[in-house]
Amino acid sequence: MPLLVENFVEPIRTIVQGIESTRLEEPSDTNTNSRILGELVPSMNPAHESFEGHILKALRVNRTPISRLEDFVQQNRYLFWTIPQHVLEERLDDTRPENLTLESKPATTGEAMMFLESKFKNIREPWTANNLNPLLKEAARCITFYDTTSSRSQDNGGYNFLRWALLGRDHGPALGDVMELLGKEESIRRLELASKVANDRDGGGD
Repeated sequence: MPLLVENFVEPIRTIVQGIESTRLEEPSDTNTNSRILGELVPSMNPAHESFEGHILKALRVNRTPISRLEDFVQQNRYLFWTIPQHVLEERLDDTRPENLTLESKPATTGEAMMFLESKFKNIREPWTANNLNPLLKEAARCITFYDTTSSRSQDNGGYNFLRWALLGRDHGPALGDVMELLGKEESIRRLELASKVANDRDGGGD
C-alpha cells in the first residue's frame, strides 16, 4: 500500500491539483479544462480526508491499462470533477434518439431521465455496485431507442442515458462502480441535472 500511494495516489493528486489550479486561474477561452470541468467532487477537495480512498477506488475500477497517469486523469476526468451543465447540453445534441420508448410506450428524453432518476433516488440499501447493478440492468431494459449516430437500435437504452448523465457520455468504468465511487449524493445530483437538461431541451424544441 505505501508503494501504491507513493507511485500512484500522490502523483494523481498532484496532477488533479495542477489541473484545478489552472482551471481556476485561466479563462475558459484559453484553457480547455476551464470549459469542460466543473468543481472537484467533494471527496477530491484538498481539505477532504477521503481523497486517498477516492483515488484508490478510481484506480481499482479503471478498465484500461495505465501508461501515463496524466492520461488516466484526463480519460476519467468526471470521476474527479463534476460535469458542467453546458457540457451535458452539448453532448445531448450529439445524439438525437428516435422512436424512444419507456416501458414500451412512446416517451421523451426528459421522461426517460426522470424515470431513471426516480429509480435510484429511492434506494434504501447500501449504495454499492453489488446493490446497484441489478437495478441498473432492470432500468436499462425499460428504455429503447434508435440511435441516429450509430444507426442501431438500443434495446438497453437506459445505459446510454445513464452514461451521459454520470460521465458526460464518456467511455469509462462500469456504471455500478462509477455510482459507488461518486456516492449517492453526487450520483443523484448528476441524474437531477441531466433530467433538467433533457426536460429543458424537450420543452425548447429543436
